[in-house]
Order: sequence, then structure tokens, then C-alpha cells
Amino acid sequence: MLGERLLTAAGAVRSHLSAPSPPRLDRLMGSEIDALKLVSCMTLFAIVAKRVGAAAMAEHADAILDAAARQGYARCEFTEAALA
Repeated sequence: MLGERLLTAAGAVRSHLSAPSPPRLDRLMGSEIDALKLVSCMTLFAIVAKRVGAAAMAEHADAILDAAARQGYARCEFTEAALA
């Protein structure tokens, strides 16, 4: 059940960020810190989803991270290093 909810939530964020005029990530998430938390979580989910073969989650996470990068939010280096 948690996996389904995560996919639904990630899909909703991805949909907003894929719009022709996407909102700023900090505005969409409600604050700068929440935008950074989302990027950290999506970095984690992208890596883990690829490791366990959860293709749909990996696709959502990568798309969200790509959109975030276009707004100046890089993937979370701390999370990447911790999982290396």
C-alpha cells in the first residue's frame, strides 16, 4: 500500500513539474526546506528503485530530479555518497 501511495504522490509532483510552465519547486512544496527534502528523497528513491527493479518509481524520481535540476536543485550529494 505504501508503494502505491508513493507512486501516486511522485506522479502528482512529476505532473506539476512537467507542465508547460512548471511552478518553482519551493512554491510547489511549500518552502525551500521542503523542496530540498523532496530532492533528497527522490535521490534516494531513484537509486534504490533502480537497485530493486522498481522501474516506475525510478522513472518518476529521475523525471522529478531532472525538473528540479532545471530550477537549480542538484541531486543530493550526501544521499548519493551514503548509498555509494
